Amino acid sequence: MSAQNISCLLYQAEQQLLQRQLSDFETLLADDFIEYGTSGQIYHKQLLMDSLTNQNQKGDAGIVISQFHCVQLSTDLVQATYQTKEPLNKNRVANRSSLWRRYQGQWQMCFHQGTLVSQDQE
Repeated sequence: MSAQNISCLLYQAEQQLLQRQLSDFETLLADDFIEYGTSGQIYHKQLLMDSLTNQNQKGDAGIVISQFHCVQLSTDLVQATYQTKEPLNKNRVANRSSLWRRYQGQWQMCFHQGTLVSQDQE
């Protein structure tokens, strides 16, 4: 698979995760997934899945991805970096980085970090 194809595939996977569907979290997040969120909280796969089940939080909240870029670190490891803007959350902007690992032929996110850049004051 070419670098461009991997980049397109992972962009689509990142977009899917923004839809906050339990089935996507089950397949696209590795079992050992860890996230350092923009809030400073640390999240694991099961915690995120439980929050979807318990709070019924679904939908992408209009989050827009820009400046998406992938770097292949090894045959089975890719870093995706990008910026998000959340129009429904005071236009909050965050820089984001994800590590995607190919496991048994499928790409799964094993790490994610979001760093808050700005937020409109209202």
